Amino acid sequence: MTRYLVTHRVQRIYASQDELVNDWRGLRQRTHADARWLASWYAAPTEHLYCEWEAASPEAIRSCFLPIELEMAPIERVEEVVVLDPAWLD
Repeated sequence: MTRYLVTHRVQRIYASQDELVNDWRGLRQRTHADARWLASWYAAPTEHLYCEWEAASPEAIRSCFLPIELEMAPIERVEEVVVLDPAWLD
């Protein structure tokens, strides 16, 4: 499958850490054979969330999200990427 980097622009923050954990757990449970969430990074100064996915297509990734999640952090960009691991250089 193809690797993707999904860029979200965070519009609203969760009221509590418990809400964040429960929502992200739900997202994790909605992933499927055609879309696997690998990792995420949050850049607070720019309010961007970067998520690494392995998926059959961008549409397969989008199918994992609830509408409310996309309101809180709309997808700005989905880019096909290639993993470059510095450990390969050792």
